[in-house]
Amino acid sequence: MKKTTLFLLTLTFCFTQGNISGYAIFDYENTTGHDYFDIERAYLSYSTDISDDLFFKIRLDVGRDKDVIQVIEPATPTGVDIDITMDQKLSAYIKNAYVDWKCEQGGTMSIGLIGTNSYGVQEKNWGYRFVDKSVLDKYKMTNTADFGIGYSHKIGNYNISAQLLNGEGFKKEENDDQYQQAVYVSLVYGETSLNKNEGYNVGLVINYHTDGQDNGDYHIDTNSDGVDDAYQDQNGANPTARFYDSKLIGLFGGWAKDKLRVGAEFNQFSMGEIHTFTTLDPASNPIHIKRTLEEVTYAVYANYLIKENWDVFARYDINDQNTKNSDINIDGILNSDDLRKDEQFLVGAVWNPTKGFYISPNINFKDENQKRPSNTYRLTFMFKY
Repeated sequence: MKKTTLFLLTLTFCFTQGNISGYAIFDYENTTGHDYFDIERAYLSYSTDISDDLFFKIRLDVGRDKDVIQVIEPATPTGVDIDITMDQKLSAYIKNAYVDWKCEQGGTMSIGLIGTNSYGVQEKNWGYRFVDKSVLDKYKMTNTADFGIGYSHKIGNYNISAQLLNGEGFKKEENDDQYQQAVYVSLVYGETSLNKNEGYNVGLVINYHTDGQDNGDYHIDTNSDGVDDAYQDQNGANPTARFYDSKLIGLFGGWAKDKLRVGAEFNQFSMGEIHTFTTLDPASNPIHIKRTLEEVTYAVYANYLIKENWDVFARYDINDQNTKNSDINIDGILNSDDLRKDEQFLVGAVWNPTKGFYISPNINFKDENQKRPSNTYRLTFMFKY
C-alpha cells in the first residue's frame, strides 16, 4: 500500500510539471435491433518540454481489444487465414512514447513509439475522428503508431516526413523474421489543419513493408525410395516459405473556406507475394503458388457550418478487396477473385454546446460485401479535456 501511494504521489508530481490532455468517445448505438451504450475510445496524454529543443510525450490508448484465433486451412494450395473473434474487452495500451528533437539545421527528429505520418492530415481533412475513423485507419491499411525514428521538415508550403519503423505497429512486439523493415514517406503541400484553418492541401503517402521468413535453401529431395516428393530445406523439412512485401500508395486533398470543408482520398494497398512450396505436380515439377492481396479505397466527405456551434456532414467510402493466384509452372493461369466490396454512407450533425463537449446524431448506411445492407443509428459523444 505504501509503495502504491508513493508511486501515485510521484506520478502526480510529474504530471503537475507538464500538460495533461485527451478525450473520450461514448455513444449509443442501434444496429439491426441491438441497442447499447459503450465507450468506443479514450486517450490520456502527458507532454512536457524537457529543454528548449527537446519535447517529450506519452499517450495512453484505451479501446476494445479482440481475442483472435487464427486458423490456417491446409486443404487449399495457398492456405486460408481465418480470424475468429472470441471476445472483446477494454484494454489499455501505450500508443505513443517519444521525444521530438528540434535539429539545428531545421526540422524535427522523432524517436520512440511515434505516430506514423500516413493518415494524420487526412484525419484532419475529415475532421470527425470521434464519429468514425479516417479511411486508412478504419480499413487497417496502415499502422497508426510504431517503434522507430522519423524526420519531418517544413519548407515553405511543403511538409516532408520520412520514418524508419519496425513494421508491426504499436500493439505487437518485434519478431524474428529475417527480412523486416518499414519505410513511411509523406509529402504534403498546403495547410495541414483544415479542421481549424482555411486553405487547401494535396498530399502523397507511401508505405513500404518488407517482411518474411525463409527456412533455408530449397532443393528437390530424393528419398531412398527414389521418389521426388517435395521441395525441402537442408534439414529435410517440407516448409511453407513465406516472402511478402506490402505497400501503400495514397493520394488525398482537401479545401476549406468560410463555412465549408471538403476532402477526397484514393488509397491502393497490396500485400504479397506469398510463395508456397507444395507437393509435385504429375510431371514431377515443384508447384510454386503466388498469392497477392490488393485493396483499394475511395472516399469523399464534406461538412458545412450551419450556425455557430452546429455542423452537418456527409461521407461516402468504398473498400474493394481482391486476390490474384497464379501457378508459375503453368503458363497463362491467373485467377482473380473478389474477396469483398464494402460501402458506407455516413451522414449526421455535430453540436458543440460548450467547450470540450460534442454531441453527434449520425446514421451509417452500410452495404457489407454487397450482400448484407444494414443501417446503424448512433448518438455519439466526445468529452475533450
